[in-house]
Amino acid sequence: MARRHLASMPSSSSSSDLEDNTPIMVVRRDHRRSELSYSATRPRRSLPPRCRGACRAVVRTAGALACLAAVAIVVVGPRASSPRVASNDARDDYGGGAARSKEDDPRAAELLLLDELYRLPLPTTHGELDDLNDEFRDLDPALILRWAGRRLLSPQRQRESTHPLIQVTSFGPTGLVILHLLSETNLLRDVPIVTMDTLHLFRQSYDYYDTVRSHFEKRGMNLVVTKPVIDRRDEFDSAYGPQLWRVDPDLYAKLTKVDPLRKVLEEWQVRMWITGRRRSSGGERKDMNVLEFEHHNNYDGRDEGGGLPFGADKGRWKLNPLAYWKYSRVWEYIRHHHLPYNVLYDEGYTSIGDEMNTGLPRLNASSSGANLDVDEFERSGRFFGTSNRTECGLHSHRRKVDRMKLQALGSGKELSPPTLKCDKCIDLNVSNFASEITSGDHAHGLLVEFYSPWCGGCQKLAPTVDRIANHLSIHDPELRVARFDVTHDEIPRLDGKELFRVEGTPTLYRVLRSPSFQVESYKGGHDFDSILGWLTKMLEEPSSKRKNAIQRRTERGKP
Repeated sequence: MARRHLASMPSSSSSSDLEDNTPIMVVRRDHRRSELSYSATRPRRSLPPRCRGACRAVVRTAGALACLAAVAIVVVGPRASSPRVASNDARDDYGGGAARSKEDDPRAAELLLLDELYRLPLPTTHGELDDLNDEFRDLDPALILRWAGRRLLSPQRQRESTHPLIQVTSFGPTGLVILHLLSETNLLRDVPIVTMDTLHLFRQSYDYYDTVRSHFEKRGMNLVVTKPVIDRRDEFDSAYGPQLWRVDPDLYAKLTKVDPLRKVLEEWQVRMWITGRRRSSGGERKDMNVLEFEHHNNYDGRDEGGGLPFGADKGRWKLNPLAYWKYSRVWEYIRHHHLPYNVLYDEGYTSIGDEMNTGLPRLNASSSGANLDVDEFERSGRFFGTSNRTECGLHSHRRKVDRMKLQALGSGKELSPPTLKCDKCIDLNVSNFASEITSGDHAHGLLVEFYSPWCGGCQKLAPTVDRIANHLSIHDPELRVARFDVTHDEIPRLDGKELFRVEGTPTLYRVLRSPSFQVESYKGGHDFDSILGWLTKMLEEPSSKRKNAIQRRTERGKP
Protein backbone atom coordinates (compact mmCIF):
# COMPACT_ATOMS: atom_id res chain seq x y z
CA MET A 1 0.00 0.00 0.00
CA ALA A 2 1.34 3.44 -0.90
CA ARG A 3 2.13 5.39 2.22
CA ARG A 4 0.34 8.67 2.83
CA HIS A 5 1.28 11.40 5.24
CA LEU A 6 -1.13 11.38 8.17
CA ALA A 7 0.02 14.60 9.82
CA SER A 8 -3.33 16.22 9.05
CA MET A 9 -5.15 13.80 11.36
CA PRO A 10 -7.47 15.86 13.59
CA SER A 11 -5.63 15.97 16.85
CA SER A 12 -6.32 16.81 20.44
CA SER A 13 -2.90 18.40 20.85
CA SER A 14 -1.30 19.78 17.71
CA SER A 15 2.45 20.28 17.91
CA SER A 16 2.26 24.05 18.15
CA ASP A 17 -0.91 24.40 20.23
CA LEU A 18 0.62 24.28 23.67
CA GLU A 19 3.93 26.11 23.22
CA ASP A 20 4.91 27.88 26.40
CA ASN A 21 7.09 30.95 25.92
CA THR A 22 6.80 31.99 29.56
CA PRO A 23 10.24 32.55 31.14
CA ILE A 24 10.86 29.78 33.65
CA MET A 25 11.27 29.16 36.65
CA VAL A 26 7.55 28.55 36.43
CA VAL A 27 8.50 25.06 37.61
CA ARG A 28 9.21 26.61 41.02
CA ARG A 29 5.61 27.66 41.29
CA ASP A 30 2.55 25.52 41.74
CA HIS A 31 2.12 23.61 38.48
CA ARG A 32 -1.58 23.47 39.15
CA ARG A 33 -1.82 27.21 38.45
CA SER A 34 -1.12 27.53 34.74
CA GLU A 35 0.83 30.58 33.64
CA LEU A 36 -0.91 30.35 30.27
CA SER A 37 -4.42 30.99 29.04
CA TYR A 38 -5.67 27.79 27.50
CA SER A 39 -8.06 28.85 24.78
CA ALA A 40 -10.52 26.57 23.06
CA THR A 41 -9.81 28.26 19.72
CA ARG A 42 -6.44 28.76 18.10
CA PRO A 43 -5.00 31.42 15.79
CA ARG A 44 -5.59 30.61 12.16
CA ARG A 45 -2.77 28.78 10.45
CA SER A 46 -2.08 28.22 6.78
CA LEU A 47 -2.80 24.68 5.71
CA PRO A 48 0.42 22.65 5.31
CA PRO A 49 0.93 20.78 2.02
CA ARG A 50 0.76 17.43 3.85
CA CYS A 51 -2.71 18.30 5.14
CA ARG A 52 -3.86 19.16 1.62
CA GLY A 53 -2.55 15.80 0.41
CA ALA A 54 -4.33 13.92 3.16
CA CYS A 55 -7.57 15.74 2.41
CA ARG A 56 -7.33 14.64 -1.21
CA ALA A 57 -7.29 11.08 0.11
CA VAL A 58 -10.43 11.85 2.12
CA VAL A 59 -12.14 13.32 -0.96
CA ARG A 60 -11.59 10.09 -2.86
CA THR A 61 -13.15 8.15 0.01
CA ALA A 62 -15.85 10.24 1.60
CA GLY A 63 -16.49 13.26 -0.59
CA ALA A 64 -15.85 16.96 -0.39
CA LEU A 65 -17.86 17.60 2.77
CA ALA A 66 -15.64 15.38 4.90
CA CYS A 67 -12.57 17.10 3.47
CA LEU A 68 -13.92 20.52 4.39
CA ALA A 69 -14.55 19.28 7.92
CA ALA A 70 -10.98 18.03 8.21
CA VAL A 71 -9.61 21.33 6.87
CA ALA A 72 -11.66 23.25 9.42
CA ILE A 73 -10.30 21.18 12.29
CA VAL A 74 -6.68 21.55 11.18
CA VAL A 75 -6.87 25.30 10.46
CA VAL A 76 -8.86 26.38 13.51
CA GLY A 77 -7.20 23.89 15.85
CA PRO A 78 -8.43 21.09 18.07
CA ARG A 79 -10.77 21.48 20.97
CA ALA A 80 -9.06 21.94 24.31
CA SER A 81 -11.41 19.71 26.18
CA SER A 82 -10.09 16.21 25.65
CA PRO A 83 -7.27 14.22 24.06
CA ARG A 84 -9.61 11.46 23.01
CA VAL A 85 -9.55 10.26 19.44
CA ALA A 86 -12.11 8.33 17.47
CA SER A 87 -12.71 4.73 18.45
CA ASN A 88 -13.77 1.94 16.14
CA ASP A 89 -17.32 2.40 17.40
CA ALA A 90 -18.21 5.96 16.44
CA ARG A 91 -20.90 6.08 19.11
CA ASP A 92 -18.23 6.06 21.85
CA ASP A 93 -16.94 9.46 20.77
CA TYR A 94 -20.04 11.08 19.39
CA GLY A 95 -21.78 10.85 22.77
CA GLY A 96 -25.06 9.19 21.73
CA GLY A 97 -27.99 10.80 19.99
CA ALA A 98 -29.41 10.06 16.57
CA ALA A 99 -26.99 8.37 14.22
CA ARG A 100 -25.53 10.64 11.55
CA SER A 101 -24.05 9.71 8.21
CA LYS A 102 -20.31 10.04 7.69
CA GLU A 103 -20.87 12.75 5.09
CA ASP A 104 -22.76 14.89 7.64
CA ASP A 105 -20.43 14.37 10.61
CA PRO A 106 -17.44 16.72 11.03
CA ARG A 107 -15.39 13.88 12.50
CA ALA A 108 -15.91 11.46 9.63
CA ALA A 109 -12.55 12.50 8.20
CA GLU A 110 -10.85 11.51 11.46
CA LEU A 111 -12.41 8.05 11.33
CA LEU A 112 -11.32 7.57 7.74
CA LEU A 113 -7.78 8.70 8.39
CA LEU A 114 -7.64 6.54 11.51
CA ASP A 115 -8.52 3.63 9.29
CA GLU A 116 -5.58 4.57 7.04
CA LEU A 117 -3.31 4.64 10.10
CA TYR A 118 -4.44 1.19 11.19
CA ARG A 119 -3.36 -0.14 7.80
CA LEU A 120 0.30 0.78 8.42
CA PRO A 121 2.14 -2.42 9.46
CA LEU A 122 5.25 -2.80 11.58
CA PRO A 123 8.27 -2.07 9.38
CA THR A 124 10.16 -4.98 7.86
CA THR A 125 12.98 -2.94 6.29
CA HIS A 126 15.00 0.11 7.30
CA GLY A 127 13.37 2.08 4.51
CA GLU A 128 9.91 1.27 5.85
CA LEU A 129 11.03 2.31 9.33
CA ASP A 130 12.17 5.69 7.96
CA ASP A 131 8.85 6.13 6.14
CA LEU A 132 6.83 5.29 9.23
CA ASN A 133 8.80 7.72 11.38
CA ASP A 134 8.15 10.36 8.75
CA GLU A 135 4.42 9.70 9.19
CA PHE A 136 4.68 9.77 12.99
CA ARG A 137 6.66 13.02 13.18
CA ASP A 138 3.63 15.32 13.42
CA LEU A 139 1.02 12.83 14.54
CA ASP A 140 -0.97 13.04 17.78
CA PRO A 141 0.64 10.70 20.37
CA ALA A 142 -2.80 9.25 21.13
CA LEU A 143 -3.05 8.09 17.53
CA ILE A 144 0.45 6.63 17.66
CA LEU A 145 -0.54 4.66 20.75
CA ARG A 146 -3.71 3.46 19.02
CA TRP A 147 -1.60 2.26 16.10
CA ALA A 148 0.73 0.40 18.49
CA GLY A 149 -2.24 -1.22 20.20
CA ARG A 150 -3.69 -2.37 16.89
CA ARG A 151 -0.35 -3.82 15.76
CA LEU A 152 0.75 -5.45 19.04
CA LEU A 153 -2.44 -6.44 20.85
CA SER A 154 -4.02 -8.64 18.21
CA PRO A 155 -5.04 -12.15 19.36
CA GLN A 156 -2.16 -13.63 17.36
CA ARG A 157 0.44 -11.36 19.00
CA GLN A 158 -0.95 -12.10 22.45
CA ARG A 159 -0.63 -15.82 21.79
CA GLU A 160 3.02 -15.32 20.81
CA SER A 161 4.02 -13.44 23.99
CA THR A 162 2.67 -12.84 27.48
CA HIS A 163 2.66 -9.06 27.13
CA PRO A 164 3.74 -7.85 23.68
CA LEU A 165 3.26 -4.13 24.53
CA ILE A 166 4.18 -2.42 27.82
CA GLN A 167 4.92 1.07 29.14
CA VAL A 168 8.12 1.64 31.12
CA THR A 169 8.01 4.79 33.25
CA SER A 170 9.33 6.43 36.39
CA PHE A 171 6.08 8.45 36.53
CA GLY A 172 7.79 11.66 35.46
CA PRO A 173 5.72 14.24 33.57
CA THR A 174 5.99 12.57 30.15
CA GLY A 175 5.29 9.11 31.54
CA LEU A 176 2.24 10.53 33.30
CA VAL A 177 0.91 12.00 30.04
CA ILE A 178 1.35 8.65 28.27
CA LEU A 179 -0.34 6.83 31.13
CA HIS A 180 -3.33 9.17 30.82
CA LEU A 181 -3.42 8.74 27.03
CA LEU A 182 -3.43 4.96 27.42
CA SER A 183 -6.39 5.35 29.73
CA GLU A 184 -8.23 7.71 27.38
CA THR A 185 -7.70 5.43 24.38
CA ASN A 186 -8.95 2.33 26.25
CA LEU A 187 -5.54 0.63 26.10
CA LEU A 188 -4.63 0.77 29.78
CA ARG A 189 -6.14 -2.60 30.72
CA ASP A 190 -4.10 -4.39 28.06
CA VAL A 191 -0.78 -2.54 28.47
CA PRO A 192 1.06 -3.34 31.75
CA ILE A 193 2.85 -0.40 33.38
CA VAL A 194 6.38 -1.18 34.57
CA THR A 195 8.29 1.10 36.94
CA MET A 196 11.68 0.54 38.55
CA ASP A 197 12.25 0.92 42.27
CA THR A 198 16.00 1.43 42.67
CA LEU A 199 15.56 1.37 46.49
CA HIS A 200 17.05 4.89 46.57
CA LEU A 201 14.14 7.09 45.50
CA PHE A 202 12.87 10.20 47.30
CA ARG A 203 10.29 9.67 50.03
CA GLN A 204 7.99 11.95 48.01
CA SER A 205 8.40 9.64 45.01
CA TYR A 206 7.25 6.61 47.00
CA ASP A 207 4.26 8.61 48.26
CA TYR A 208 3.49 9.66 44.70
CA TYR A 209 3.50 6.04 43.51
CA ASP A 210 0.64 5.39 45.95
CA THR A 211 -1.20 8.38 44.47
CA VAL A 212 -0.74 7.03 40.94
CA ARG A 213 -2.06 3.65 42.01
CA SER A 214 -5.21 5.12 43.52
CA HIS A 215 -5.80 7.35 40.51
CA PHE A 216 -5.28 4.83 37.70
CA GLU A 217 -5.94 1.38 39.14
CA LYS A 218 -9.67 2.09 39.09
CA ARG A 219 -9.19 2.67 35.35
CA GLY A 220 -7.69 -0.77 34.91
CA MET A 221 -3.97 -0.11 35.39
CA ASN A 222 -1.80 -3.19 35.90
CA LEU A 223 1.28 -1.84 37.71
CA VAL A 224 4.44 -3.94 38.05
CA VAL A 225 7.34 -2.63 40.20
CA THR A 226 10.80 -4.08 39.56
CA LYS A 227 13.53 -4.16 42.22
CA PRO A 228 17.15 -5.32 42.39
CA VAL A 229 17.84 -8.92 43.41
CA ILE A 230 18.79 -7.58 46.85
CA ASP A 231 15.54 -5.73 47.42
CA ARG A 232 16.22 -3.88 50.69
CA ARG A 233 18.19 -0.66 50.66
CA ASP A 234 20.23 -1.36 53.79
CA GLU A 235 21.20 -4.81 52.52
CA PHE A 236 21.99 -3.47 49.05
CA ASP A 237 24.24 -0.73 50.45
CA SER A 238 25.90 -3.26 52.75
CA ALA A 239 26.63 -5.61 49.84
CA TYR A 240 27.86 -3.04 47.32
CA GLY A 241 28.72 -0.01 49.44
CA PRO A 242 26.61 3.12 49.96
CA GLN A 243 28.67 5.00 47.34
CA LEU A 244 28.30 2.52 44.48
CA TRP A 245 26.24 5.08 42.54
CA ARG A 246 29.28 7.38 42.60
CA VAL A 247 32.13 4.86 42.41
CA ASP A 248 30.66 2.79 39.56
CA PRO A 249 27.46 4.39 38.20
CA ASP A 250 27.20 1.92 35.33
CA LEU A 251 27.20 -1.05 37.71
CA TYR A 252 24.71 0.74 39.94
CA ALA A 253 22.38 1.34 36.97
CA LYS A 254 22.81 -2.27 35.84
CA LEU A 255 21.87 -3.69 39.24
CA THR A 256 18.98 -1.34 40.01
CA LYS A 257 17.42 -0.70 36.60
CA VAL A 258 18.89 -2.47 33.60
CA ASP A 259 18.89 -6.07 34.88
CA PRO A 260 15.46 -5.95 36.59
CA LEU A 261 13.90 -4.41 33.48
CA ARG A 262 15.61 -6.85 31.13
CA LYS A 263 14.24 -9.74 33.21
CA VAL A 264 10.69 -8.47 32.68
CA LEU A 265 11.23 -7.81 28.98
CA GLU A 266 12.58 -11.30 28.40
CA GLU A 267 10.15 -13.23 30.60
CA TRP A 268 7.16 -11.48 29.05
CA GLN A 269 8.62 -11.68 25.53
CA VAL A 270 7.88 -8.00 25.06
CA ARG A 271 7.92 -6.88 21.42
CA MET A 272 7.55 -3.14 22.05
CA TRP A 273 8.00 -0.91 25.09
CA ILE A 274 6.75 2.65 25.38
CA THR A 275 9.00 5.34 26.87
CA GLY A 276 8.55 9.01 27.71
CA ARG A 277 11.80 10.19 26.13
CA ARG A 278 11.70 13.50 24.22
CA ARG A 279 14.08 15.08 21.72
CA SER A 280 13.96 18.47 23.46
CA SER A 281 15.68 16.93 26.51
CA GLY A 282 18.87 17.14 24.44
CA GLY A 283 21.97 15.02 24.71
CA GLU A 284 21.63 11.56 23.24
CA ARG A 285 17.88 12.04 22.80
CA LYS A 286 18.26 15.00 20.47
CA ASP A 287 17.96 13.05 17.22
CA MET A 288 15.85 10.06 18.24
CA ASN A 289 12.77 8.98 16.29
CA VAL A 290 9.29 8.08 17.45
CA LEU A 291 9.86 4.41 16.63
CA GLU A 292 13.23 2.74 17.19
CA PHE A 293 14.46 -0.83 17.05
CA GLU A 294 16.72 -1.74 19.95
CA HIS A 295 18.99 -4.70 19.24
CA HIS A 296 19.79 -7.23 21.94
CA ASN A 297 23.22 -6.72 23.53
CA ASN A 298 24.47 -10.01 22.12
CA TYR A 299 23.36 -9.29 18.55
CA ASP A 300 26.42 -8.91 16.30
CA GLY A 301 24.69 -7.64 13.17
CA ARG A 302 25.05 -10.83 11.15
CA ASP A 303 22.10 -12.54 9.46
CA GLU A 304 23.58 -15.95 8.88
CA GLY A 305 20.19 -17.55 8.28
CA GLY A 306 18.64 -14.54 6.58
CA GLY A 307 15.34 -13.30 7.98
CA LEU A 308 13.94 -9.89 8.80
CA PRO A 309 16.21 -7.15 10.19
CA PHE A 310 13.68 -6.47 12.96
CA GLY A 311 12.95 -10.02 14.04
CA ALA A 312 12.21 -10.94 17.65
CA ASP A 313 15.52 -12.82 17.78
CA LYS A 314 17.41 -9.58 17.10
CA GLY A 315 15.74 -7.13 19.49
CA ARG A 316 12.52 -5.30 20.27
CA TRP A 317 10.77 -2.06 19.36
CA LYS A 318 10.93 1.09 21.44
CA LEU A 319 8.15 3.65 21.01
CA ASN A 320 8.60 7.31 22.00
CA PRO A 321 5.17 8.86 21.29
CA LEU A 322 6.08 12.23 22.87
CA ALA A 323 9.39 12.51 21.02
CA TYR A 324 8.51 15.90 19.52
CA TRP A 325 6.83 17.47 22.54
CA LYS A 326 8.53 20.17 24.59
CA TYR A 327 8.65 20.38 28.39
CA SER A 328 6.16 23.26 28.51
CA ARG A 329 3.66 21.35 26.43
CA VAL A 330 3.87 18.32 28.70
CA TRP A 331 3.03 20.44 31.74
CA GLU A 332 0.21 22.24 29.93
CA TYR A 333 -1.37 18.84 29.30
CA ILE A 334 -0.95 17.81 32.95
CA ARG A 335 -2.51 21.03 34.24
CA HIS A 336 -5.35 20.96 31.77
CA HIS A 337 -6.36 17.41 32.72
CA HIS A 338 -5.72 17.94 36.45
CA LEU A 339 -3.38 14.95 36.68
CA PRO A 340 -1.57 14.22 39.95
CA TYR A 341 2.20 14.75 39.89
CA ASN A 342 5.20 14.44 42.18
CA VAL A 343 5.22 17.37 44.64
CA LEU A 344 9.00 17.73 44.14
CA TYR A 345 8.27 19.52 40.86
CA ASP A 346 6.72 22.35 42.88
CA GLU A 347 10.06 22.71 44.66
CA GLY A 348 11.89 23.41 41.40
CA TYR A 349 13.01 19.98 40.25
CA THR A 350 12.70 19.40 36.51
CA SER A 351 13.81 15.74 36.35
CA ILE A 352 13.70 13.32 39.28
CA GLY A 353 15.69 10.15 39.88
CA ASP A 354 17.43 8.83 42.99
CA GLU A 355 17.60 11.14 45.99
CA MET A 356 21.40 11.03 46.40
CA ASN A 357 22.23 12.17 42.86
CA THR A 358 19.27 14.38 41.92
CA GLY A 359 19.40 18.10 42.52
CA LEU A 360 17.79 21.31 41.34
CA PRO A 361 18.57 22.14 37.71
CA ARG A 362 21.81 23.90 36.92
CA LEU A 363 21.37 26.89 34.62
CA ASN A 364 24.05 27.93 32.16
CA ALA A 365 25.39 31.43 32.68
CA SER A 366 24.11 32.37 29.23
CA SER A 367 20.52 31.36 30.07
CA SER A 368 18.60 34.21 31.61
CA GLY A 369 15.47 36.30 31.36
CA ALA A 370 13.31 35.80 28.29
CA ASN A 371 15.83 33.37 26.82
CA LEU A 372 15.38 30.85 29.63
CA ASP A 373 14.18 27.52 28.23
CA VAL A 374 13.54 24.57 30.55
CA ASP A 375 14.37 22.09 27.79
CA GLU A 376 17.97 23.36 27.80
CA PHE A 377 18.59 22.40 31.43
CA GLU A 378 15.76 19.95 32.20
CA ARG A 379 18.06 17.01 32.99
CA SER A 380 20.96 19.08 34.33
CA GLY A 381 20.00 18.21 37.89
CA ARG A 382 20.37 14.46 37.28
CA PHE A 383 23.36 12.36 38.30
CA PHE A 384 24.96 14.90 40.64
CA GLY A 385 28.42 13.77 41.65
CA THR A 386 28.92 11.58 38.56
CA SER A 387 30.89 13.87 36.24
CA ASN A 388 28.85 15.40 33.38
CA ARG A 389 26.65 12.38 33.01
CA THR A 390 23.04 13.25 32.10
CA GLU A 391 21.94 9.90 30.65
CA CYS A 392 21.16 6.77 32.64
CA GLY A 393 22.50 3.28 31.98
CA LEU A 394 19.42 2.33 29.95
CA HIS A 395 20.47 4.57 27.08
CA SER A 396 24.17 3.95 26.64
CA HIS A 397 25.75 6.14 24.00
CA ARG A 398 28.03 3.46 22.63
CA ARG A 399 25.19 0.98 22.22
CA LYS A 400 23.22 3.63 20.40
CA VAL A 401 26.03 4.25 17.92
CA ASP A 402 26.38 0.51 17.36
CA ARG A 403 22.66 0.25 16.65
CA MET A 404 22.87 3.17 14.21
CA LYS A 405 25.68 1.43 12.35
CA LEU A 406 23.73 -1.82 12.19
CA GLN A 407 20.71 -0.02 10.79
CA ALA A 408 22.85 1.79 8.22
CA LEU A 409 24.43 -1.52 7.25
CA GLY A 410 21.00 -3.04 6.78
CA SER A 411 19.97 -0.13 4.54
CA GLY A 412 23.13 -0.38 2.47
CA LYS A 413 24.23 3.08 3.59
CA GLU A 414 27.57 4.34 4.84
CA LEU A 415 27.37 5.85 8.30
CA SER A 416 29.80 8.75 8.64
CA PRO A 417 30.24 10.60 11.95
CA PRO A 418 29.33 14.29 12.11
CA THR A 419 32.27 16.68 11.79
CA LEU A 420 32.90 18.80 14.88
CA LYS A 421 35.17 21.60 13.65
CA CYS A 422 38.14 22.66 15.78
CA ASP A 423 41.15 23.65 13.67
CA LYS A 424 43.31 24.61 16.66
CA CYS A 425 42.57 21.45 18.66
CA ILE A 426 45.02 18.61 19.13
CA ASP A 427 43.29 15.37 18.12
CA LEU A 428 44.29 12.71 20.61
CA ASN A 429 44.21 8.99 19.98
CA VAL A 430 45.47 5.84 21.65
CA SER A 431 48.91 6.24 20.01
CA ASN A 432 49.70 9.86 20.91
CA PHE A 433 47.69 10.18 24.12
CA ALA A 434 50.51 9.54 26.62
CA SER A 435 53.09 11.71 24.88
CA GLU A 436 50.78 14.70 24.40
CA ILE A 437 49.43 14.55 27.95
CA THR A 438 52.74 14.16 29.74
CA SER A 439 55.30 15.91 27.56
CA GLY A 440 53.67 17.83 24.72
CA ASP A 441 54.67 21.32 23.65
CA HIS A 442 52.23 23.24 25.87
CA ALA A 443 53.93 24.64 28.97
CA HIS A 444 50.72 25.99 30.51
CA GLY A 445 48.93 22.70 30.13
CA LEU A 446 45.96 21.29 28.27
CA LEU A 447 42.19 21.56 28.28
CA VAL A 448 41.14 18.03 27.31
CA GLU A 449 37.66 17.26 26.03
CA PHE A 450 36.47 13.64 26.02
CA TYR A 451 33.70 13.55 23.44
CA SER A 452 31.85 11.63 20.76
CA PRO A 453 30.83 13.26 17.46
CA TRP A 454 27.50 11.42 17.71
CA CYS A 455 26.69 12.95 21.10
CA GLY A 456 24.14 15.76 20.98
CA GLY A 457 25.72 17.53 23.95
CA CYS A 458 29.13 17.36 22.27
CA GLN A 459 27.70 18.78 19.08
CA LYS A 460 26.19 21.65 21.05
CA LEU A 461 29.47 22.31 22.88
CA ALA A 462 31.64 22.07 19.73
CA PRO A 463 31.41 25.76 18.69
CA THR A 464 32.40 26.79 22.23
CA VAL A 465 35.41 24.44 22.23
CA ASP A 466 36.47 25.79 18.83
CA ARG A 467 36.12 29.36 20.08
CA ILE A 468 38.19 28.63 23.21
CA ALA A 469 40.92 26.97 21.11
CA ASN A 470 41.10 29.99 18.79
CA HIS A 471 41.12 32.40 21.73
CA LEU A 472 43.97 30.58 23.46
CA SER A 473 46.02 30.38 20.25
CA ILE A 474 46.13 34.19 20.29
CA HIS A 475 46.19 35.06 23.98
CA ASP A 476 48.00 32.06 25.50
CA PRO A 477 49.65 29.77 22.91
CA GLU A 478 51.20 27.69 25.71
CA LEU A 479 47.73 26.53 26.80
CA ARG A 480 46.19 24.20 24.22
CA VAL A 481 42.90 22.40 23.69
CA ALA A 482 42.92 18.66 22.93
CA ARG A 483 40.14 16.18 22.15
CA PHE A 484 39.80 12.41 22.57
CA ASP A 485 36.97 10.53 20.84
CA VAL A 486 35.64 7.93 23.30
CA THR A 487 33.07 6.43 20.91
CA HIS A 488 35.11 3.29 20.35
CA ASP A 489 38.45 3.70 22.15
CA GLU A 490 39.04 3.33 25.86
CA ILE A 491 41.00 6.15 27.50
CA PRO A 492 44.60 4.93 27.98
CA ARG A 493 45.96 4.59 31.49
CA LEU A 494 49.11 6.49 32.34
CA ASP A 495 51.72 4.53 34.26
CA GLY A 496 48.96 2.05 35.11
CA LYS A 497 46.76 4.72 36.67
CA GLU A 498 43.26 5.73 35.58
CA LEU A 499 43.67 9.52 35.71
CA PHE A 500 40.64 10.42 33.59
CA ARG A 501 37.27 9.07 34.68
CA VAL A 502 34.58 9.65 32.07
CA GLU A 503 31.01 8.43 32.57
CA GLY A 504 29.33 10.66 30.03
CA THR A 505 30.13 13.02 27.21
CA PRO A 506 31.20 15.76 26.93
CA THR A 507 33.63 15.70 29.88
CA LEU A 508 36.37 18.32 30.34
CA TYR A 509 39.68 17.97 32.19
CA ARG A 510 42.54 20.37 32.80
CA VAL A 511 46.08 18.97 32.72
CA LEU A 512 48.90 20.84 34.54
CA ARG A 513 52.56 19.92 34.32
CA SER A 514 54.05 22.70 36.47
CA PRO A 515 54.97 22.78 39.29
CA SER A 516 53.96 19.09 39.22
CA PHE A 517 51.80 16.90 37.04
CA GLN A 518 48.13 17.09 38.02
CA VAL A 519 44.71 16.64 36.42
CA GLU A 520 41.38 18.14 37.45
CA SER A 521 37.88 17.67 36.09
CA TYR A 522 35.58 20.56 35.24
CA LYS A 523 32.13 20.77 36.90
CA GLY A 524 30.84 24.12 35.69
CA GLY A 525 28.58 25.33 32.91
CA HIS A 526 29.34 24.54 29.29
CA ASP A 527 29.58 28.14 28.06
CA PHE A 528 32.59 30.12 26.86
CA ASP A 529 32.89 32.52 29.81
CA SER A 530 32.56 29.81 32.48
CA ILE A 531 35.15 27.47 30.94
CA LEU A 532 37.62 30.24 30.07
CA GLY A 533 37.18 31.80 33.51
CA TRP A 534 38.02 28.47 35.13
CA LEU A 535 41.18 28.14 33.04
CA THR A 536 42.26 31.73 33.70
CA LYS A 537 41.67 31.45 37.44
CA MET A 538 43.85 28.36 37.63
CA LEU A 539 46.65 30.14 35.78
CA GLU A 540 46.47 33.15 38.10
CA GLU A 541 46.69 31.09 41.30
CA PRO A 542 50.14 31.06 42.95
CA SER A 543 51.86 27.88 41.92
CA SER A 544 52.25 26.53 45.46
CA LYS A 545 48.61 27.25 46.32
CA ARG A 546 47.48 25.69 43.06
CA LYS A 547 49.63 22.65 43.66
CA ASN A 548 48.29 22.05 47.17
CA ALA A 549 44.66 22.67 46.17
CA ILE A 550 44.78 20.31 43.22
CA GLN A 551 46.67 17.67 45.15
CA ARG A 552 44.00 17.68 47.84
CA ARG A 553 41.27 17.31 45.23
CA THR A 554 42.87 14.69 43.02
CA GLU A 555 45.37 12.89 45.25
CA ARG A 556 47.08 11.65 42.15
CA GLY A 557 50.82 11.65 41.47
CA LYS A 558 52.84 12.17 38.35
CA PRO A 559 52.73 9.12 36.07
